[in-house]
Amino acid sequence: MVCFTILGLSDINIVFVFSSNYAGKSGRSVYYIRISLYRTIWYIGSGGWSTFVKKRPLSGLGIKKDKLVISILLCFVFAVVQYFLTLRTLALPAFQTLLPLVVMSLAVGLYENIFYRGWVQLRMEECFGIIPGVVLSAVIYCFYHVGYGMAANEFLLLFVIGLVYSTIFRFTCNIFILYPFLTPAGGLYSNMKDGLQMPFEATYGFLLVIGLSVAGLIIINLLSETIKVGAGSFPHNAKRRF
Repeated sequence: MVCFTILGLSDINIVFVFSSNYAGKSGRSVYYIRISLYRTIWYIGSGGWSTFVKKRPLSGLGIKKDKLVISILLCFVFAVVQYFLTLRTLALPAFQTLLPLVVMSLAVGLYENIFYRGWVQLRMEECFGIIPGVVLSAVIYCFYHVGYGMAANEFLLLFVIGLVYSTIFRFTCNIFILYPFLTPAGGLYSNMKDGLQMPFEATYGFLLVIGLSVAGLIIINLLSETIKVGAGSFPHNAKRRF
C-alpha cells in the first residue's frame, strides 16, 4: 500500500518534468495523452497488486456491482447540481474544441477515482479508520496537483474538492457514484475555465487510454476468477474504525 501511495505522490514530479518538454496546442495534447497512458499503467498495476498479491477482487478498489444502480443515480444527481454551479456559467466552445476536453476528462477521471478513491482512500481507511482515510486521501489528491503549476491559494480549494469527492465516495464505496458524470464534469469545468485547448485528433488518443484501461481491468477480473481470488473485499469484511 505504501509503495503505490508514494507512486501517487511522485506524480507531482512526473507531471512537472513532462509539462516542461511540450509547448503549443499539439504539444500539450501529446503531453496529456502520455501522462494518461502512464497513469493507466499505474492504476492497472495497483489493481494487479490488490488482486494477485493481496488476494482481493476488484471490488476492493470500488469497482463493483454492489449498490451500482443507486451509485449511478446519485452520480447523475450530484453532477446536475455541479453543472448548475460550474459549467452552466461558461459558454461552451465549438464541438471540435469541446470533444477532446470531454474525453480527456473521462480518461483522467477514471484514473483519479480508481487510484485516489478506490486504492488510496480505502487503504488509508484500512490503516487509520474512515474519517482519517477520507481526510488523508483528500490531502494526497490535493498535492498531486502541485506538478501542474497551480498557485498556492488554489490548494485549499483542491483540498475541499477532494474532501467532497472522498466523502461522496464513502456513501457507497463504489466509484460509479463519482464516475462517469461527477468528477469528469468537474475536470471539464476546470480545463475550460483555464482556457485549455487541444486539436480534435487528441480525442483518439484519450479514447485509446480509456479502452486500454477498461481492457486491463477486464483482464484482471477474468484472471482473478480463474485463480479464484477471494470474494471478500475491504472494507466490508474488515473491521472499521472511526
